[in-house]
Amino acid sequence: QTSLSEGRRLTVKDIRGAAQLLRRCGAASVADVDTGAGRDPVRWFLRFTADRAALARSDPETERGKDIWDLRVFGAVGRLSFVGSTTHRGTASRPITQPWLKHLAQAWAADALVSMTAGPVRAVVAAVGLLSEHLSRRADAGLRPDALSHRDIHAFLARRAVGAQA
Repeated sequence: QTSLSEGRRLTVKDIRGAAQLLRRCGAASVADVDTGAGRDPVRWFLRFTADRAALARSDPETERGKDIWDLRVFGAVGRLSFVGSTTHRGTASRPITQPWLKHLAQAWAADALVSMTAGPVRAVVAAVGLLSEHLSRRADAGLRPDALSHRDIHAFLARRAVGAQA
């Protein structure tokens, strides 16, 4: 139903082929089938079905514990990474290496995705990644939040201002 509702072409032959492949493999679930990189309609349908089944089982609470979020769980598009990204689309972001800072960023992002679109949320998480990179230069690598001071924030903002001018 999801495949058809999204306007994807689906034939009875493809569904039969998927059922036959599942039987041959002895798979208990569509997620158990190695569909490889095959481009045939049967394997494509099984990959699509496994993806949508995983999405249906997901919820924002379970997604919050992950390092890379599937934003479809929050009603948005794409992914949100707290461990950095190197995608060719958009701006690459730095990883948030301090566990306490990553936890705070994840909590903020989960709340923000209720009222904001994914773009601004990604931008803030990317900025937190830059702060994390800056904090990692400290003697304690930024692992002790109780050791942070105004001086750290001033140094971070001064560094960003110099970088923006260059």
